Amino acid sequence: TPYSYSYSYSSRFSVQASLLQGVLLLPMILLTGVLFLGLLAKASFTWQLSLPYHWLVRSAYPLFTLTIGIAFIDFALPILQARELELVCTQRLGEIVEDNRHLSGNQMLLNDVIESYAEGCLLHPENADLWIGRSQATAQRFFGNPSIFEAIGQESLIYAQRAVEISPDYARAWSQLGLAYALSGEVKAAEEALLKGIELAPNSSNAHYHWASFAAAFTSKMDSAKRSAKQAVEINPDNLPALRINRKLNIL
Repeated sequence: TPYSYSYSYSSRFSVQASLLQGVLLLPMILLTGVLFLGLLAKASFTWQLSLPYHWLVRSAYPLFTLTIGIAFIDFALPILQARELELVCTQRLGEIVEDNRHLSGNQMLLNDVIESYAEGCLLHPENADLWIGRSQATAQRFFGNPSIFEAIGQESLIYAQRAVEISPDYARAWSQLGLAYALSGEVKAAEEALLKGIELAPNSSNAHYHWASFAAAFTSKMDSAKRSAKQAVEINPDNLPALRINRKLNIL
């Protein structure tokens, strides 16, 4: 029997706040910083630069500025769109899991989220969170069709491995890699990846929760599972999945 995959998500309110921050505030902060540096440079130096006065040269200034602006938008827009997709998909996936819609035979909503994650990965292939989310969403297909868990696990594993390649020191990527290995039935690799996640982020509630969920399936690892479940709750008392598994393990 494959490891029972579970998904830990943030509240929809925190995701909406992150959406506002990631898509709107960051570009505004960047623009403000550029303007501040420009004013600082102007105030720090007294020399003046004489520019050509000819009308042809002067007309080239706005054209040059427009070209730089278009180039910046062409570079930044896909990244911002990918960030927006990642945040929206995280919210939608959380709602699907929260309402147990991934347990039904109708996988339409889940497939829409997976396709949106794929679109985001095309827009910004170096965004590790997009690949993590894509791996998480793909793994949820197990509940709709558990008979093909190996194929689902392998697909989820590919996306998680890509996330680790992008951010090898990202604890969340390693935790997701461990979950994908577990779903694929590769127990040893799953254990190593999940423990790596805890090593990189010892104060991460989710890292401890994921290890506890995995380790609880093995009698020899039960004590470690109980310790991690307790620590996950101590770090974040609002982590509902961690609270549930901590209560469950304390009964055993």
